[in-house]
Amino acid sequence: MTTAAAGVAGAWIDELFSSWQGEGLWLGCRQLFLRFSGCNLRCAYCDTPSALERQPGFRSGAGRRPNPIGVAALLAILEEADLAAHHSVSFTGGEPLLQAECLLPLAAGIKARGGRVYLETNGSLPDALPPLLPHTDFVSMDWKLPSATGADSGCNHAEFLRLCRGKPLQVKVVCAAATGDDEVEAAAAGVAAIGRDIPLVLQPASEPGGGWAVGWGRLAALERICAPHLQEVRIIPQMHRLLNLP
Repeated sequence: MTTAAAGVAGAWIDELFSSWQGEGLWLGCRQLFLRFSGCNLRCAYCDTPSALERQPGFRSGAGRRPNPIGVAALLAILEEADLAAHHSVSFTGGEPLLQAECLLPLAAGIKARGGRVYLETNGSLPDALPPLLPHTDFVSMDWKLPSATGADSGCNHAEFLRLCRGKPLQVKVVCAAATGDDEVEAAAAGVAAIGRDIPLVLQPASEPGGGWAVGWGRLAALERICAPHLQEVRIIPQMHRLLNLP
């Protein structure tokens, strides 16, 4: 264990599992998903409510392990899961950057073992990002819309994206029934202000009983709104929901 890791309090995890990325541009890549507990936002369409608050234990394999868990113990679990057989380790949540003090030694440990780090984030905590960036290989940022959070989330998405320039990067906008044209266009324009080459993924919200919250015609209309602002806009649903993957 590194000196930095030795001085870090344990991480709070919701679950750790192996599966295939079901969202966005890296769709189909096999990943180890490390889902952190705790989130600073409350999105109406949240599909992982178990990760909103810290819990006494987390799912790993066929059993459960206690929280919090140290960085060295997490790295050992990842090695047991065959780190080399996976495209990357996905830091997801919840919001992983709420536990930035754990992410740095954890990401450094993954890189030292030949692995790669994929950060999934709501983009609301740009101040927590810079120390982690040298150990991050891919960034997937959700641009949170006011209709999703119930109010202006206060997220400084533009600053977050500015910091990520130079990394393989995507921005996702989740589209629900309440999603408005103006807020989606504002998101596209905000991404374009940082770089017109940043890919934007429009992702229909998945409903609990299956299916999408918005139809293809509505998604196509939103794509036409975004297209003048950016070089690449794609419509990609949550494939892991369609295929019943973890």
